[in-house]
Amino acid sequence: GMPVRPARDLGDGATRGMTVEYFESRDCSGTPLSRETRDTNSLVWFVGVHEQARFAAGGSIRASGVFTPTRDGVHRFHLGATGVSRMRVDGEEIVATTECPPGDVMGVLKAGDSVIAERALTAGKPVEVVVEFSFDPARVHGLWYGIRAPGSREELLAAAEAAARRADAVVLMVGETSDSSVESKDRPDTKLAADQIELIERVTAANPRTVIVANVGHAFDTAWEERAAALISAWYPGEGFAEAIAQVLAGDREPGGRMPVVIARNEGDYPGYALKPDADGQLPYRDGVRFGHRGIIAAGLRARHTLGAGMGYARFAWSDAAVEDGAIVVTVRNIAERAGSDVVQLYRNTPEVALVGFAKVMLQPGESQRVRIPLVRRRFQHWGDGGWADQRVFRRRSRASISSGLPRLKAGPRAVMSP
Repeated sequence: GMPVRPARDLGDGATRGMTVEYFESRDCSGTPLSRETRDTNSLVWFVGVHEQARFAAGGSIRASGVFTPTRDGVHRFHLGATGVSRMRVDGEEIVATTECPPGDVMGVLKAGDSVIAERALTAGKPVEVVVEFSFDPARVHGLWYGIRAPGSREELLAAAEAAARRADAVVLMVGETSDSSVESKDRPDTKLAADQIELIERVTAANPRTVIVANVGHAFDTAWEERAAALISAWYPGEGFAEAIAQVLAGDREPGGRMPVVIARNEGDYPGYALKPDADGQLPYRDGVRFGHRGIIAAGLRARHTLGAGMGYARFAWSDAAVEDGAIVVTVRNIAERAGSDVVQLYRNTPEVALVGFAKVMLQPGESQRVRIPLVRRRFQHWGDGGWADQRVFRRRSRASISSGLPRLKAGPRAVMSP
């Protein structure tokens, strides 16, 4: 959220955030239908707003708060919305979105574009910030705004570098927000922002005892990871993020997840990376099922992190894999001095590498357990002209080149099987 205090005391005990008011009118006039305090600078409403039922009719929303600068200088204000919006600072309108967006309201919302204005402020002198938003009927609406204090890029990077040099160890949070990681924009690559990459390089050079926590909701380039002592891919953990990551870093809990996607070593290794529409505007998809980890494995490439990769704080030994009563069974033993969990994953190799089952087991130090993964028939079938069919039947009906014989199975901690 923004470092502001609410414009009004609603009796909710909130000392930080914006007072958000909802109006039936289109210009924030009249008595508000309801009020609440929101400690965020990105507001999204699906179906309805607060205590109002639906977006069946238009209306307006006002968000207001008091911002006290901590330093003199030019501050940058940004504003975006799925309708007409304006921002005032101490009564002066400084920025506005003056036109309603096109019919694709969801596209506007997920794109998260903003307009920007700058104003000089004085340290310690409070200013009132008011944002007003007028909306048309729709299934979803959004309003986002923010304030960036003065400070050059180099100044901020140097401060982080100096702090890292003084520290015994560093926890460096990098990644994206719901406004910057969006569905409605193509991205040129999977890299983090250039400023964040430089931040990683300078902080890890100043202090190699750095744990990087990546708050990213997709596959992202990790060419810099060898500089750090550890990398945690947190995805988007939600409001319990702070407590959860503290428990993981303290060792009270382990990072028990596994990668649901593959991270390639090079951008061009991703199937479809160079795919572009042809002269007729057609976009042919020719990879079939060989996308993601399947495509990388089929091409004989080595991924940086493949599907299913990940580890906790314990270590395990596997043995005695066998087929028993329609299942693959593996003995897993904890060879560490602390409790921990492991994930046994089962992959097939034909007609493409695919995950066909997995099982998670929690073991105490020295404890062993037989882990069972059922062999589910559907996971070995294929869709053809006649519907779902077993691989032998599918091979007779299809002209596709498929490896002869039944699938070869491999139990492992990640997708590493050759095609």
